[in-house]
Amino acid sequence: MYFFMVWLLVLLWPPPVLAEGVPYSAIVTAISGTVTVTRPGSVKPLELGTLLYAGGVVDTAAGASLTINYVESGEEEQWPGGLRFTVGKIRSDPLTPQVRRTNRKVETPDLDGPGGGMKTRSIKPPGD
Repeated sequence: MYFFMVWLLVLLWPPPVLAEGVPYSAIVTAISGTVTVTRPGSVKPLELGTLLYAGGVVDTAAGASLTINYVESGEEEQWPGGLRFTVGKIRSDPLTPQVRRTNRKVETPDLDGPGGGMKTRSIKPPGD
């Protein structure tokens, strides 16, 4: 159930809405095996739904896998085991060839611009 709620948060809300005023960069959307994040003064294991902050160093153990979604850019990264990366604001560094990336950014339509929507015609009221 928790996994479903995380996916709803990531997929249904547009990233610009989520990115406004949030101090974190990414969220863990899938994980298997042992994965840790190192921040100044602490090493913590990651779990589903963990928020990642820019500057954190993530280590994936051999055989582990990790999927994260960057809130601002909409980038989804799938990391295999045995790799280390630093969390950035809009993507990880360094990106190696083993990492699969997909942009899942949701573009919201411009509601003030010229419409491409359906035009409707009204029926003349009786007596006109």
